Amino acid sequence: MARSWPYLVLLLPPLFWAGNFIVGRAFSSDLGAITMSFYRWLMALILLLPISFLTVRGELPIILKNLPILTLLALLSVASFNVLLYLGLRDTEATNALLINSSIPVWIVFFGVIFYGDSLTKRQGLGISISLAGVSFLILSDLNDNLKINSGDLWVVASSIGWALYSLTLRKKPNELSGLGFLTYIVFFGVCFNGL
Repeated sequence: MARSWPYLVLLLPPLFWAGNFIVGRAFSSDLGAITMSFYRWLMALILLLPISFLTVRGELPIILKNLPILTLLALLSVASFNVLLYLGLRDTEATNALLINSSIPVWIVFFGVIFYGDSLTKRQGLGISISLAGVSFLILSDLNDNLKINSGDLWVVASSIGWALYSLTLRKKPNELSGLGFLTYIVFFGVCFNGL
């Protein structure tokens, strides 16, 4: 059992990630996207603060010095990702949302080429084309009788693009800020932003 423990722990992140979509689908219509996101991140902050308080206090000058980029990172991630996702889950199935969300790596490569001049191999270009064709097919297959695209799918695409932009903007995260300090700040900002 001791040898299998790390493998069992590795199952938790995808389980939590998928669970977020299922819970979002089940409750976003009743509770509202912003309310759900607020309480989700408030619970995370309550769990995080006892662990991170001393670290954040020591790194406060770094946080204040880098407030604009840290705030942008917080807006692109904690403050908006779940709100957009939960808005989408009011009108689309969790399975659709998970499939659309799997396009995030494609968006990262795509926007990396556009904004950072990253190189693109032929294989990556082919992969992007296939993935975007799949997402487009999924969205277009949900056309209703009035030829309207399911707005839920579009909200999920927006959340995926936002997360891709967050991932790319992480390149600008200050190196002197610890991972724990960074996580605490973006969660704190997300709670404040969603609580407004």
